[in-house]
Amino acid sequence: MKVPPIFVFGALLLLLDVPFISTVMAPRYATLGMSMQSPLYAFLAYLVMTLAWFFIQGDVKKGALIGFIIFGTYAFTLAAILPGYTASVGLLELIWGTLLYTLATLGTNKVMSII
Repeated sequence: MKVPPIFVFGALLLLLDVPFISTVMAPRYATLGMSMQSPLYAFLAYLVMTLAWFFIQGDVKKGALIGFIIFGTYAFTLAAILPGYTASVGLLELIWGTLLYTLATLGTNKVMSII
């Protein structure tokens, strides 16, 4: 049985993003008094993020663009409403989101070519 690419894509998003959040972003969030409030909401966020696959469909440029849009919206919304959330943190989020979706798309394509 062949694994649907959307499952591979979602798994790669998690495998790539969780270490980044844990090591790079968590200390920055802690200085703002931000922390994980609900694993359920985190799960729902990744579920929604994974649905982007329906638009990406293996196209790396689309993956990068969607990552840019999703993470840019997230980052600069936080910058607009949280006093300590700086533009540099927002820019880091934006760059990471673009890279995350690019890598997850490339990885999905590679895995699907193997299995």
